[in-house]
Amino acid sequence: MDTGSHLLFGVTLAGLAMADPAVAAHPELQHAVLAAALLGSHAPDFDAVMRLRGPSAYIRHHRGLTHSLPAPLAWAPLLGFPAAWLFGAGEWSWTVVLWTLLAVCFHIVLDLFNAYGVQCLRPIRRKWLHLDALPLFDPYLFGGHAAAALLLLSGYSYAVLACMLVYVLTALYMAWRLTVNRVVLSKLTAHYSMDAACITLLPSLLGTSWQYVADTGDEYATG
Repeated sequence: MDTGSHLLFGVTLAGLAMADPAVAAHPELQHAVLAAALLGSHAPDFDAVMRLRGPSAYIRHHRGLTHSLPAPLAWAPLLGFPAAWLFGAGEWSWTVVLWTLLAVCFHIVLDLFNAYGVQCLRPIRRKWLHLDALPLFDPYLFGGHAAAALLLLSGYSYAVLACMLVYVLTALYMAWRLTVNRVVLSKLTAHYSMDAACITLLPSLLGTSWQYVADTGDEYATG
């Protein structure tokens, strides 16, 4: 997804972490988790440095190794331990690492739900995987998490509950979008009498319609 959304999800993930009594009771740990969650939510996209080698190199490598199967296990300690040390929360280093791990994993899952796809199973498989269920920018997810983040940053007493609620709704929303995607895909495969792997769906911004590209063998059909 877009950078702004990933960073926003890092803020609400840090709010969710405050459901842990240890995080809620220690401001230095809260700051460490917030910093680590923000970094972790963006870390897989650090491969943007490939832009320096040109557009083709960026397209070839973006969402590759930095989004791979072992990547979260590398990003979590690499970002979590320094964040814990920097904010004086060394006693809870593994707590910070855990929330960093969750932030990185959530980033990769969100990218998997896009049409662009990720090589999240490397080094086992190099195939690009994509679920085609969410647009690169989803206004509903952004709006919900922005509201929770505003409550959190404003010091609202029930902000943690708001963060918990928004993540429950996020899970339900993503499951619903994936279900609708599969229904649309089944109708297209029946219409074209082809394998589902030959059809790519592109969800619209508001989710009210879907564009598609179908590889019929002799030509590409769009609609």
